[in-house]
Formats: sequence, C-alpha cells, structure tokens
Amino acid sequence: MSTAGGELFFFNVEEENPRDLATDSTYLWLITSEGRLKKYLMNGVLVDSIIGFFSSGWGLTWENNRLWVSDPVSDSIYQVKLPEYQNITADSVKNWIDSGDSLVILDVRELYEFESYGRIPHAVNLPWNSGVLDTAYTQLSLDDTIIVVCRSGNRSKQASNFLDGKGFEHIYNMLGGMNDWHYPVEVSGHISVNVTWEIDKSPFIAVADIIVDSAKSLTLQPGVSVQFDGLFSLQVYGALLAQGAVDSNIHFTSYGSLPTGWEGIKIFGENSSSFNYCRIDSSENGILCFNSSPTIRNSWVSGNQTGLYLSGPDANPSIEGCVLDGSSDNTPILILCDSSSAPTITNCSILGGLKGVVAKNGANPQLNYNNIYNNSDYGVLNEDSTLTLDAQYNWWGDKSGPFDPLDNPEGQGDRVSQWVDYRPWLNSPLPYICGDVNADAVVNLSDVIYLANYLLKGGDPPPVSICRANANGDDAINLSDVIYIANYLLKGGPAPHDCENCQL
Repeated sequence: MSTAGGELFFFNVEEENPRDLATDSTYLWLITSEGRLKKYLMNGVLVDSIIGFFSSGWGLTWENNRLWVSDPVSDSIYQVKLPEYQNITADSVKNWIDSGDSLVILDVRELYEFESYGRIPHAVNLPWNSGVLDTAYTQLSLDDTIIVVCRSGNRSKQASNFLDGKGFEHIYNMLGGMNDWHYPVEVSGHISVNVTWEIDKSPFIAVADIIVDSAKSLTLQPGVSVQFDGLFSLQVYGALLAQGAVDSNIHFTSYGSLPTGWEGIKIFGENSSSFNYCRIDSSENGILCFNSSPTIRNSWVSGNQTGLYLSGPDANPSIEGCVLDGSSDNTPILILCDSSSAPTITNCSILGGLKGVVAKNGANPQLNYNNIYNNSDYGVLNEDSTLTLDAQYNWWGDKSGPFDPLDNPEGQGDRVSQWVDYRPWLNSPLPYICGDVNADAVVNLSDVIYLANYLLKGGDPPPVSICRANANGDDAINLSDVIYIANYLLKGGPAPHDCENCQL
C-alpha cells in the first residue's frame, strides 16, 4: 500500500499489541500492551525481549543515544538501562559448542536439578535462587564467553543481568533453558527427586556414579540410552523403572569405545525396580542385586564379566524371557547366585559363557523351562553340597540331556555339577512361535523390522533363536525370511514354517 508520504509495511509482533514505540538507527523498540519492552530489527525480526514491565500510559522515545520512558502519573522521565547480554537459542548453542570455540556453560539451576535432570556437557553449576552465583561469580573470567542456562529461561535472564552489572562483556542467555535442549546431556551425582529421563535428551552420558536416593524414582523412556564414560555405576536405593518396548529398547552401555567398560547397575534393598526390554552390555557386572528383588523381563545381557549377580536372602528376583549371552567374550559367569539368594529363572536363554549359572553359599535358584546351552565349562554349577537345585524341564543343547559324568555320562548337552536335579529335561528347545523373531509372543511387523535391522544394519541383539527367525524352513536366516514374514502379514501368504525338532 502506498501513500503520499511513502510505503507502509506490516510485521507481526507476536500477538502483543504495541502501546508505544521508538527507533534508533538499527532497531525498533516497543512497549507491548502487556508492558514488556521488546527489540526488533527494522525488518520485523524479534531480537530480544527485555525483562521489566511498564505501567499503562507509559511512553517511549529514543533520544541522544538513550532509550527513555515517561511516567504520566508521576510526571517523571526515566532512562532505560539496556542489558549488554544477548539471547541465543538452544540450537545455536549446540552449533556453537560443536564449532570447538571456547565457551563456559553456566548452569544456574539448583544442584538437585543439575544432577537429577542432566545438563549440557561440561557445564558449571552456580545456582541463582540459592544465592551461590552472588559470590561465586568471581570464579569466572571477565573475558570468558559465557552461556547462561536454567530450566526455562527465567532465572538465566536474571543471572545474565547480574553478570552484565558485574562487568562481564560476553554474556549469552539461552532461551527456553533446558526445556528447549533436545540433545545429549551429561549426568552424575544424586537423583534426589522423582524424575523421568526423556528420549529427546538421549544419550545420557554418565561422567561419575549415579545414585538414585531412597524413596525416589528414576524412570527411563523407551529408547533411552545411558552411556558410562568410565568405571562408574548406577546405584539404586530408591527405584529404577526401565520399561522399554519391543522396538525401543533401553540401552545401558559404555560410552564410545571405552575398553574398560563400566561397573554395572547396583540395586540395594527393598524397592520396586523393574527392567523390561532393556539391553545391558560392556560392563564388569550387568545387574547386581544386594538383598533386592527387581523384576527383569525380556532383556538382553551380553558382553559383561558377570551378567547378573544376586546376593543376600532377600535377593529373589523374577527373571523371565531374558537372553544372557556370553558368546562375544566368553563371559566367565552369566548368572551368579550368592549368599542365600533364591531367584526364579524361567523362559530364558543362557548361553555362550564359561559358566551359565553358578550357585554358592546357600543360594537356591529355581531354574525351569530355560534354554541352557553352549556354555563351555558348566551349564549349571552348584558349589553348595547342603542343597540340591531345582533345574528340571530345561533344554541343555541336546535331546540327550546335560552331561553329568556320574549320572548321565551319555549326555551331549552342557555339563552340570553334583547337587543339581535336572530330570526330566526337555528333548527340544523351548516352545516358540516361528516368525516371532523378537520373542514378544506375537508375529507382527516389529519382527520384520527387527530381522531386517539385524541382517542389513548389524543390529543387536540377534534373534532369540534360529527357529524363530527361520520363517521359510530352509535352516538359514536371510532376507528370504524377512520377505516371507512380510508376505504372511501383509498379503495373506503362508504362515511361517514350524519345525518339530529345531535346534537353537
């Protein structure tokens, strides 16, 4: 639209009607109907929203290189002090960090937030609300480039103003705070509030031990990865709720390619911890239960020095539908039961270790309906002669049963020690559903994705058994099985082949 005086143009001011405005050579300043001072480029791009509210009727002008407001009620004029800090988005902060420039990430949340929720890697914690920054700011250099962060952006604005007043020249306030940070975070210290670690901040990189305090819970969303950057552990005195999904496992592992791994997940005392569709690998000990009985289901434990360690008369967890696999590194012991622990272990595959299950010092695990095979020294070793373990109805890798030099010397399956009741045994592997590649008791598109990921992208873990994945019955696992299952599900093709005498 043209007028005699020039050309009009329009831009949106974020749904806040301007009450009054002023301009300098670069910016347009306005007071909104809500009394907030805003700063725009001349093309209408919002640059900053300045803290402070101005009462109804206040006017605004730019003169003598100063921004002024007038109060008609008191008939007074004030100069507005403009902060020297700048606002910056979380995405811009991530790009800046990735550039390799020297930055100080100053997190002004309270310590419990800093530790429990995670923070930007290498951040420094000087809380604002509790007054720590008031005196500890002297730890910072006036020449530092400082990015100030809080939960939502409110405290960081106040802290940025404070630092500006102390003479710091390179201050950036991260808009939206950690709520808008959708990148990996660093964790360590105490989980002292009930908290959920969300997928958009995964992986959570542990740079020291993590401790879930008593009566507090740490919940992990499906798909979250927790990676340990050193010989650290996750210690649970409250509750760990790791409920993954068939196609979104929760993964506990070492960070990067660390050869030393990490120490494992340690569960202490009575609590309601649970694991479902989790992967635990590359640690000294996968899960350690000290007089604790978490529920462990549908999970894969592999590549650890000890898969599960259970100790104490109250260490009686239910372990069901899990795969404990030592094939990649000849895990010394897949399940170690100690000090009168008494877990119930069913529908699991325990394979590839030097020893599958070891019981000692009064431990009395109940082992029924499992696949225990390809363990080089023992499938089950009982070191306590005062009791006999119930290990009936297991598949030992061969229909002849386990090898027992005294009572079953013809057995071709895994070796068992004395004081193990293994009769009767299963003559074939656990019941299975052919095509149910991920062992969730149903054949669906998740199995197609699971098998394709394993074959084409080296996905891990592998199918629970050859029988489940050998859908077309040709005794091989390949892309033909992927096509076969997809054809069955999507086009009504023949059902997956079911063989009676399948070998795992």
